[in-house]
Amino acid sequence: MEEIKLGMKVRDKVTGLVGIAVAYLRYMNGCVRYEIAPPVGKDGKVHDGLWVDSQQIEIMGKGLTVEPKKTGGPGSVPTAFSTPKR
Repeated sequence: MEEIKLGMKVRDKVTGLVGIAVAYLRYMNGCVRYEIAPPVGKDGKVHDGLWVDSQQIEIMGKGLTVEPKKTGGPGSVPTAFSTPKR
């Protein structure tokens, strides 16, 4: 099975929703879920994404390529601000 990467065009095998994998979660028990963001609807509205177990996702194509940028957000906090030892 090919690894799902963020930005790939994917399809939920259960609901048939096609969209872009925009986020993922990994739980302590090993369950991995991806959020699929659908395209803008024919009515011009942006619809909510759907969280789906990785086992029910089919890769449809490469989708988007996004270059990571340093934004100063989570993950870029200096180690000096880590939790102090007790």
